[in-house]
Amino acid sequence: MKDKEKPDYSYKVHRSILKRQLIGGIPVVPFVLIVGITVIILMDSKMKLAGIIPIAIILLYLIREITKKDEYLVEIFLQSLLQPDWLD
Repeated sequence: MKDKEKPDYSYKVHRSILKRQLIGGIPVVPFVLIVGITVIILMDSKMKLAGIIPIAIILLYLIREITKKDEYLVEIFLQSLLQPDWLD
């Protein structure tokens, strides 16, 4: 009897489908948080605290460097801050 071959159901998937969508190399949630907080501070202070812009740029650069090694590290850190402690 012939040895039946198993059919191959695997398909080649393009790399862009497997990779996460990042904004400038930064995950969406941290990017929106930093930009949003910066805009709110600038609107509240009526442009008196324009020194917050370099701080925001440095934060975005640091997060970009962190996500080069691990794309999920920043989001895991943010989620761990929001989860309640169950060690009663």
